[in-house]
Amino acid sequence: MTTEAGQNFDDKLGETIAKTLALFGNDDAKEALENQAKYDQMIAQQEQTNKISQDMVSKISTLINVTAQNKPLPMSFPSGSSPLMQSMNSANEEKRHGAPPAYLLRK
Repeated sequence: MTTEAGQNFDDKLGETIAKTLALFGNDDAKEALENQAKYDQMIAQQEQTNKISQDMVSKISTLINVTAQNKPLPMSFPSGSSPLMQSMNSANEEKRHGAPPAYLLRK
């Protein structure tokens, strides 16, 4: 049949016939039922995998949106220079010949 309801009817009718033949010992019908069970299991696993994939895509999209909206906090130091710059300056001073070590500069 060409409609979805007709196809469902045909599937159920075929399945009923195959079960009936399998009960009477028809090997082809038994094999068809086993193959249908494997197919149904494969479809269920594929649907589960698709659901997990869609969930992951959603979470990654959310993470990207949140990351894009993230703004860095402004950092202000009272002396006008950051501790990182001060440590870089003392490292440069140590490289100079004759400069006292950093631990002697800070008292």
